[in-house]
Amino acid sequence: MTLTGVDDLCRAARKGALTLERRFYDGRVPELSDPKLFAVYLGGDPAPGRLSEDHEVVHVVADDIKGARAAARTKWSGLSRPHVDAVKLLNVVDGFSIGLELTQDSESDEVDLTFEPQQG
Repeated sequence: MTLTGVDDLCRAARKGALTLERRFYDGRVPELSDPKLFAVYLGGDPAPGRLSEDHEVVHVVADDIKGARAAARTKWSGLSRPHVDAVKLLNVVDGFSIGLELTQDSESDEVDLTFEPQQG
């Protein structure tokens, strides 16, 4: 089967002829001299049938913004190539200082998808 673009890829996946795997960070710990936590807002081309870009926020540990941008792109789960819309250093949140400690624990993949409609 020859796939020439995202549309072909999506059609093949819908027909069950192809299994799409989400790409995630491979778990290797990079060597960092001054590790910091960053939140990165990624964007990608619209999926077939969509009118707007796909977006997601990922968290990465890097020495600087340039390293954060590169690390974030490896966590993109979309089908197209990602671009970085925004990067924020997370060193203080709501009056709490953020610190990092190397661990052997695996990352949590727990996500709360509870929809909370706006009151009012």
